[in-house]
Amino acid sequence: MNRQIFDLALYGQDGQLKLIVEVKTKPGASLNWAAEVHHYMYVYGMPKTPFFLLALPQVFYLWKIS
Repeated sequence: MNRQIFDLALYGQDGQLKLIVEVKTKPGASLNWAAEVHHYMYVYGMPKTPFFLLALPQVFYLWKIS
């Protein structure tokens, strides 16, 4: 069974995955906490994508993956 571990995936006109969005409700989350979430998602099978967005109640963190 293939489990989806993210909340939203956006694809380009070419059909390729461009952005994954993860939404969390943790108020006051630090940049270090956000980085751990990002790392955890890749370790546990998030597909490779050029961009990753972590959306929190007070801030968005956007990574450009090279």
